[in-house]
Amino acid sequence: MKVNIGQAVKRLPPWGQAVVVIGVGVAGWVVYSRIRGMALRSRQLRKSRQTLQSVATDLSNLTRAGIRPSYPEAQYRIWSDALFACYAGWGTCGDVSALLTGTDADIFVAMKNDADVLKLISAFGIRKIPSGRFNPMPDFEGSLPAVIRDENSTSYINGINRRFEKVGIKYRF
Repeated sequence: MKVNIGQAVKRLPPWGQAVVVIGVGVAGWVVYSRIRGMALRSRQLRKSRQTLQSVATDLSNLTRAGIRPSYPEAQYRIWSDALFACYAGWGTCGDVSALLTGTDADIFVAMKNDADVLKLISAFGIRKIPSGRFNPMPDFEGSLPAVIRDENSTSYINGINRRFEKVGIKYRF
């Protein structure tokens, strides 16, 4: 038996036709959003990989110029794990006032030179940040600069950058 969908919809009462139109519209929007989201995530991952390649090159150049990381390798891994924990799930743990005053034991306040920042970015690598249970937002995957931009307000990022500028760090998020 052949079914003509157009004829079936025309036989519905007006409220039924409205439900079908709205349902098709919502389904179309969901499909479009998913495809767009996949394309954006793919582009973000590509940019994050490029960032890590650039960080490795820049860190090598700084080392040749005599600018070395201030802390042992393990410290950057500990900090990157702490940042991951901070950004995983609902909300973040950033404090703008701590960055502006420099009185908090914040990770970014501990950065002394560009090599420290690059080493932290390298230790963080590319990570998938879970959005949290029942959070409608999708998980985010990227390098530390991408995660910072995704998870923080502009004022917080500007606070980090002002702190870097104050101590002579040229890197900006």
